[in-house]
Amino acid sequence: METQVSENVEIKRKIYREKSIWVGTMLGSPLVGGYMMASNFRAFNEKSKVGQTWIISVLITVVALYLASLIPDSFSRLANFLVPSINAGIAAVIANKLQGDRIAEHIRQGGKIFSGWRVFLITVIAVAAILTVIFGFLFLVVGSQEMSCNYYGPVQNELCYNESEVSQAEVDRMSHYLYSTGVFTDDQMMSVLMEKSGDTYSISMMFNDGVEKDPDFVMMVEYLRQDLEKGMQSPVFVNICAPDDVSDVRMCVDGK
Repeated sequence: METQVSENVEIKRKIYREKSIWVGTMLGSPLVGGYMMASNFRAFNEKSKVGQTWIISVLITVVALYLASLIPDSFSRLANFLVPSINAGIAAVIANKLQGDRIAEHIRQGGKIFSGWRVFLITVIAVAAILTVIFGFLFLVVGSQEMSCNYYGPVQNELCYNESEVSQAEVDRMSHYLYSTGVFTDDQMMSVLMEKSGDTYSISMMFNDGVEKDPDFVMMVEYLRQDLEKGMQSPVFVNICAPDDVSDVRMCVDGK
């Protein structure tokens, strides 16, 4: 009787396919794959494995990011494809070994599965969270003692600056135009570094590697620069940092 009840509970709960775990890990890091596997364990009533899966996936994500930061620039493009592929392959093997039979049985009995849209949403959220942590860490590591950060809006948009370069009034004015141009919103947190040399301002932001090759993105950045210059009434440079290479981000933040 208990077995029948347990099976009915499993069928009612949605799970992630092995393919979804592979895709999520490939696009969003081992953290996404770990989340999906933990969700499956919870659906299968194996709650003791949920916490273990979370801990392991977080550790693997940290190690993967650290190892990726050590890869030389000459191999960065290959690594950008190879590292996620290896992570996804390992996640697929583990998911198949630990959950493959249960997933197949769940589907055979008519159990529901999560849609691809949910997988996409989780991936976007995870990537945004990881980029925020990386950017915050870099500000902490490379920032000088005079580096300060102001926070704006319900999502705590972050605008960091050097107190010896810009005044509080300039920072507040920049935040106003970052809101008016859509860089800052009340929906998703964004971190921006503001610098000034002479009469020229520069802002640095993180985006995914390769976006600088997108013509629409390049045009958007140019419009942003023009709007900021009009508002600040001074020249403004917009620097786009790729988070896949820590050294590139450090160069962007340092303005070198």
